[in-house]
Amino acid sequence: MDTLLIKQCLFHGSWFVVPFMAWLGWRLRERRGRSLVALLLAGCMVFAWARFVEPQRIRVQETVLTGTGAQARLVLISDLHLGVYKNRAYLQRLADRINTLQADAIVIAGDFTYEPDGEPLERMFAPLETLRKPVYAVLGNHDQQAPGPDVDAELRTALATHGVQVIEGRTVTVRGFGLAGLGDRWAGKDDPGFLAAGPASGPTLVLAHNPDSAIALDPARVALVLAGHTHGGQIRIPWLYRRVIPSQYGFDRGEQFLRTAHGARPRPRVHHRGHGGDRPADAVVQSADHRRAGSAPLASQTMYDARFLPSLADVSARDWDALHDGRNPFVAHAFLHGLESQGCLRRDWGWTPHHLTLWEGDTLVAAAPGYLKDNSHGEFVFDHAWAHAYARYGLDYYPKWLCAVPYSPVTGPRLLAQDAAHRKALLTAVREEVLRLGLSSAHVNFHAEDEDDAFASDWLPRIDVQYHWRNPGHWHDFDSFLADFDHKHRKNIRQERAKVQRAGVVIRTVHGDEATAADLEAMFGFYLRTFQDYGNSPALTLPFLQHLARTMPRQLVMFLADHDGRTVAGALCLRGRDTLYGRYWGAEASLPGLHFETCYYQGIAYCLREGLARFEPGAQGEHKIARGFLPAWVRSRHWIADPEFAGALAHWCDEEGQAVRRYARTLQSHSPFKQQDRA
Repeated sequence: MDTLLIKQCLFHGSWFVVPFMAWLGWRLRERRGRSLVALLLAGCMVFAWARFVEPQRIRVQETVLTGTGAQARLVLISDLHLGVYKNRAYLQRLADRINTLQADAIVIAGDFTYEPDGEPLERMFAPLETLRKPVYAVLGNHDQQAPGPDVDAELRTALATHGVQVIEGRTVTVRGFGLAGLGDRWAGKDDPGFLAAGPASGPTLVLAHNPDSAIALDPARVALVLAGHTHGGQIRIPWLYRRVIPSQYGFDRGEQFLRTAHGARPRPRVHHRGHGGDRPADAVVQSADHRRAGSAPLASQTMYDARFLPSLADVSARDWDALHDGRNPFVAHAFLHGLESQGCLRRDWGWTPHHLTLWEGDTLVAAAPGYLKDNSHGEFVFDHAWAHAYARYGLDYYPKWLCAVPYSPVTGPRLLAQDAAHRKALLTAVREEVLRLGLSSAHVNFHAEDEDDAFASDWLPRIDVQYHWRNPGHWHDFDSFLADFDHKHRKNIRQERAKVQRAGVVIRTVHGDEATAADLEAMFGFYLRTFQDYGNSPALTLPFLQHLARTMPRQLVMFLADHDGRTVAGALCLRGRDTLYGRYWGAEASLPGLHFETCYYQGIAYCLREGLARFEPGAQGEHKIARGFLPAWVRSRHWIADPEFAGALAHWCDEEGQAVRRYARTLQSHSPFKQQDRA
């Protein structure tokens, strides 16, 4: 019999204890056997407490841990076990409670799931997106088939979608200390070797699922281990407890230390639910008074006239598009102006157009799409920790100026100019505008690599990793693409595609000028459904999609899946000169393999047919590696007006960059291609 079905039957069947308790209470009126009945009733009451009351309680225990060298307030939670026993509503209650705590970051020590069945993980974990602090996590044994179904890849994608950083095998910087992530011990993923290459300065805290992972750590390098797995002593039965606790070394709860030949080794602090703690929050950065500059005439450079425009309607499409080579559709006037004219950018959502243009007389010579931002929504370069640091000093991080394509984590030109001198003039004008308006900072997100030279050293660099498909030149069809895979991954892809074919799904490739009104409405409906499923507010509108079909007819590409006579899923892409960009997907039917076929394999096949060299399917998603999308760098630059904040954040960016590079090297080892193809 299916073990999952057995667990579900036992779980839901436990409600019968309620009428049984009522019957026992009624039997207490009788003298005969009253002692036995009372004993049974007491046992049932304990069971009812353990089954219905205790697991739903959210308690916060605050503890001060000294001697770590780190100064921060962390919320530690672990062993959520969403699935058979808990659901999304519980997670939302937990997130709401955490948002009431004063904290610098939230750490989750694994076991997100327990036999999840039915509900997509991205929807199940949507409440995590409501958390207001940076969230870091590792996975647990129940997330990786030890025991339970292996949901590793799907879970990582779901967590990334909701802003949770899975940090297994790498170190990130939090308030000046290193936070390193160890994979699960039972899954054999807790090798601490990467810590040896970590930063030498500053304390390191380790986040792990299994507290036994602490045994292999060097106490001279690791100040503290935060872990879960034992549920923090949630159930403590005398005599039996130590025998069944899932720790080889007896870790259970609270702050513990182990004496070894190396000295005192930190034992991890563990707890099941929302957990506030640690030390008072000292400064992440030191700052002098942050005075806003008064209004003053802009003097970018004497040879140029710098104008900031409230709308792209103020410049002609011909003049704007003459500044770039047309390879990237996202910086086209039609796309950017369409966002404004078709209701996708709203001031109350934090987007106020403030585009920079440089003129020589009546001639437009350079430009940068820009926006005044009241938040960091829709940017995909996360700077929430910076905003929190400003707030702790009573300073305003918002508004800031952002050069980017709204809602689009897509690399492309941002400094639209024909030569280096004009690009540098743009950046000079940006700095002067920041000072004139008294803004905290300026940011250029997802800029092209060849724009790096335009930025002076005071523009702080940040990097991250996406997953891109690149044709090395000898792939001419899907079979030649698969021929370069190792056997295991090639077999998996063929099986995934075969499932879609057996289900009778037919995929249509539809360009903007080929799309019917029904096609556009269906694609927009899928887009809305995805955002609604995850509890997010959709920014794009149906008129914007119709606008793209009219103004960019061959650059709009949709893959629409038909099943049983109706369109059940779709992926929306934009096509550049040599690159396909995947942006949105949605479905109203759950069919095996449909997501991978629509979002990935159809795009690869399209690139092979059309001779496109690259396919960028969007941000996040380590699961893309197994399907031929390998790690690729994305870049951003940041100019901070306050010099002392800028100095502190420069160190922060440097440490983050080192951690991302180590992470990328780890990812490279997971390439699905044959060994000779990895060289």
